[in-house]
Amino acid sequence: MFKSFDGATGRSLLNQVYATIEGLAKGLTENLPNTLFEIGKSVVNGGVSFVLGIMIGFYMLFDFNKINDFILDFIPKKHQKSYNDLTKRINESLRSYLQGLLLVMLLGITLCACDGKEEEVELPLPEVSEGMRGELGIDKNVNESTLDKYLDRDDAVYRDMRMLVDPAEYESIGGDAYLSGFVEGFEVVPLPYLVNVTGLPEEVGDTYKGKTLFTMNKDGEYVANYEESMDVLEYLFPKDKTIFLMCGGGGYAGMTKNMLVELGWDEDKIYNTGGYWYYEGEHNVVVKNDEHKPASYDFWKVAYHDIDFEELHEVEK
Repeated sequence: MFKSFDGATGRSLLNQVYATIEGLAKGLTENLPNTLFEIGKSVVNGGVSFVLGIMIGFYMLFDFNKINDFILDFIPKKHQKSYNDLTKRINESLRSYLQGLLLVMLLGITLCACDGKEEEVELPLPEVSEGMRGELGIDKNVNESTLDKYLDRDDAVYRDMRMLVDPAEYESIGGDAYLSGFVEGFEVVPLPYLVNVTGLPEEVGDTYKGKTLFTMNKDGEYVANYEESMDVLEYLFPKDKTIFLMCGGGGYAGMTKNMLVELGWDEDKIYNTGGYWYYEGEHNVVVKNDEHKPASYDFWKVAYHDIDFEELHEVEK
């Protein structure tokens, strides 16, 4: 019945239609960018594909041809050409705008994702604790209570200096001769394989006494026992990285730092973070399995660096 409208009534209706269409286009133009960008920012870490799919689906569902056909039934014939020209311009503008918006959002999301990793906490210079912990060389600022802040750094390596099973009786001082757990990210490099260990508490007894990469003599000098000793050490403890050391109680880690510094490593890039026995952070990996009696140990969880001395070449003395 609307096809019979003409004159002032027809012009009024046409003006209302134009105003409605222009309002829709203006609303999309002004509000859609901010809305879509905020949605994109909020789902950077998992919903990028979902958001893009929704946006593309929205546009594909917004079929202007079908809408035109439906609305044209209500537009007087003499105004249909003007209406078609207007909707064509709107369609082209929206298409170009949404395509550009998708590109901008994609670039923005990519930049946000690249910067999504938490900023690394600035490291204080190594500073030895006071008292008994200081005698072991445990750091005052970077230790068992603060270690979680310094994990997973790209510029660092993490080394646990314990053996899987140590011959010494660490239970006598409240510890564990077994590697019952470790802090996530730490790889095990047994100190007793690197150098002969001295100065353990009398009640602990002796640790491993077999072959070692180095021997510390009576003068405190570290003498290589194999041609490859220094190569192995530099591979396990890269000089261009910050090195975080840990063991059971802090002693092995302190001995390791002393050896590395004596052999040329930068002491300001090495941290004795203390002992696993006192770690209460959120990255504890439990190795001891108490489900069975006696307890068993899931050593398959451990990133362990073994040293095959049979493949090395002894230094002639």
